[in-house]
Amino acid sequence: MPYLASIFEIALFIVLPLIVYCQQCYASRKQLILNIALLYSIWFLSYAFLHELSHMFGSWITGAKISGYQLIPPFWKGDFRTAFINSIFKNETQTVVSTIMPYLRDIIFLIAGLWIFRRKKLRHHFLNGLLLTLLVFSPLYDIINNYSGFVFYSYGDFNELSKAAGVVYTNIAGTLFTVIAIAITLRIFVVYKKQIPTQKSTTR
Repeated sequence: MPYLASIFEIALFIVLPLIVYCQQCYASRKQLILNIALLYSIWFLSYAFLHELSHMFGSWITGAKISGYQLIPPFWKGDFRTAFINSIFKNETQTVVSTIMPYLRDIIFLIAGLWIFRRKKLRHHFLNGLLLTLLVFSPLYDIINNYSGFVFYSYGDFNELSKAAGVVYTNIAGTLFTVIAIAITLRIFVVYKKQIPTQKSTTR
C-alpha cells in the first residue's frame, strides 16, 4: 500500500503539474511529451540522491558514524527504489537531526524557489520547468509523501523519528513541515502566475 500511495502522489504532485506547465509552454505535441519526459527523468534520477544525501549530511554534522550508504538506486539491476543511509546513532539528537534533515532541505529549496521567482523573470521554458520541478514540486512531494506514509502506514522517516522523539512531537513536526511547504508553494504559484508564458513556444 505505501508503494501504491507513492505512485498516486507522484502522479498528483510531479506528473500532473508538469503536464499543466508544459501544456502552457509548448504548442508541439512532440515537444510537450519530450519535455515532460525529460523533466520527470531529471526529477526521478535526482530525488533519492538528494534525499539520502541530506540524511548523510545530518549524520555527519552530529557526529554519527555512517556504516553504509547507497545514494542512487541500482537502476542497472532493475531496482528503482532502494537507496539508503545506515548510521550508528549514539543519542536521540543524532537520530532526530539526521531523520528530519531532508525535510529541512525541502523547506530551504522552497524558500529558494520563492526567492528566485520573486526576483527573476526567466523566459526559458525548460529552465523554468526544471526550477519548478526541483525547487517546488519535488520538495512538496517529499514532505507529503513521507509524512502521509507515517500517518497512514506507520512507515518511513517519520516512523523512525517517532521512535526517538515520540508520536506527538513527530506529528507536530510533520504537520508544521506540511503546512509550511503548502503555504510557500501557494505563494510561489501566486508569484509565478505573472510569469506564465502567454504565447506557446515551438522551441525549448
